[in-house]
Amino acid sequence: MAMAADIGARARDEPVSDQRSAPAKSKQESENELVRHLIRACGFGIVVEPIASVVLALKLWGQVENERVALWLVLVWGTAALRAILWQRYRRSELDPRIVPALKGAFLVGSGVAGALWGSAAPLLWPLGSLSNQVFLLIGVCGVLAAITVSYSAYLPAVLAYLASTMSVVTGTLLWHGAGAPFEVVGMALALGTGLLALSRYINRLSRDKLELSLQLAAEGEAAEIANRTKSEFIANMSHELRTPLNAILGFSEILKDQTLGPVGDPRYVGYAHDIHNSGTHLLDVINDILDISKIEAGKMELREERVDFGRVVNSALSLVRDSAEKNAISLKAIVPDRPPVLRGDERSLKQILINLLSNAIKFTPLGGEVLVEVKMAPQGDLLLIVRDTGIGMAPEDIPKAMVPFVQVDGSLARRFEGTGLGLPLVKSLVEIHDGDFRLTSELSVGTTAVATFPSARVLDTTRTSSFTPQPTAPQSGSS
Repeated sequence: MAMAADIGARARDEPVSDQRSAPAKSKQESENELVRHLIRACGFGIVVEPIASVVLALKLWGQVENERVALWLVLVWGTAALRAILWQRYRRSELDPRIVPALKGAFLVGSGVAGALWGSAAPLLWPLGSLSNQVFLLIGVCGVLAAITVSYSAYLPAVLAYLASTMSVVTGTLLWHGAGAPFEVVGMALALGTGLLALSRYINRLSRDKLELSLQLAAEGEAAEIANRTKSEFIANMSHELRTPLNAILGFSEILKDQTLGPVGDPRYVGYAHDIHNSGTHLLDVINDILDISKIEAGKMELREERVDFGRVVNSALSLVRDSAEKNAISLKAIVPDRPPVLRGDERSLKQILINLLSNAIKFTPLGGEVLVEVKMAPQGDLLLIVRDTGIGMAPEDIPKAMVPFVQVDGSLARRFEGTGLGLPLVKSLVEIHDGDFRLTSELSVGTTAVATFPSARVLDTTRTSSFTPQPTAPQSGSS
């Protein structure tokens, strides 16, 4: 059991290590995501500013010196081209955490320069003597200012740099040309700047809350995945430790119940040996189901693919559950083509699928009921394995519960049917690793139908003779 102790220790240690490193990791991811937002925001400014500059230039061309308009256009488009080159460089690349501080600093400086350049439209393009053009120029500058500051809201220092540089140049221009009383101009500039900054802060808070929530959910999902993987690996690696002593119990109890070495003095001991053997067999079945589920969850379930005669699979499964059906006076029937299909898959897993479905159907079918297994080909070439029963059924809303491992649809302490809740989840997992699909339909007091669909890509053509020899249970009284 040394391996079990080692695995258990690892299971305890790994989550602690992950939890300790989680804050630093989350902080770094948050910084990286912040810079990614800034890079994406650059793209918006790179497009909006040149387009808006062309609109202003066309409106003011001839109203001010054309050389000034041309100079301003060259400055705006030149800086936009330079920013576009840097944007393309970092937009598609993985961010190295070591350059994140430098990128944030560059973005802050660039925002200040871009804001000052856009604000320079006021002194360079100021149309003297034309109030309508002056208003148009101010509206254009303020409109671009509002759009850019909102798009940069992921990083408030950049918003402040853009606002301060733009508004200081525009306010200075208004004061220089005497466009209004100084206190009114400064007050309006402060009001506009404060409003835009408040809006940016609100958007920034929403963005950060969303970012923190997404990182938290990702971290919790990763922690849950690690815990689940550790659990699955632990159980999968416990196969030898669990099965070895249990096999010994089964072997010795079988010797006692069969009195292989001679008669037992007291007949009650033989009964006890039967009970021990039956309990051990049941426990071994449960362990095997748990190990299979765990192997699938851990990604360690390997299919031993071969040509599988589905007629042989049906015969084998029916022979194993026939005694149970007879004890409960259940009619067990099979409908299989004269030439049963051949499937590429793992024969043991396919047999397990059918045994689990039949056992489940028999367990939940009352005396005198019927269980039918049918194998047929769908029109598109898929193979359908269908198991129907006339049992107690379940409500449609309870079907998803039946597909969850270790969950019983009837979860009360007084439930009539024993089980671990692994049968159907294991069937679903085994069908899916064969690239198939599993569906369950049911109705209370009517019965349940389970359909496992295997894709046509796994169905192999064959011209062999049938190997299926149906041996249905003789109809019992009350059965159809």
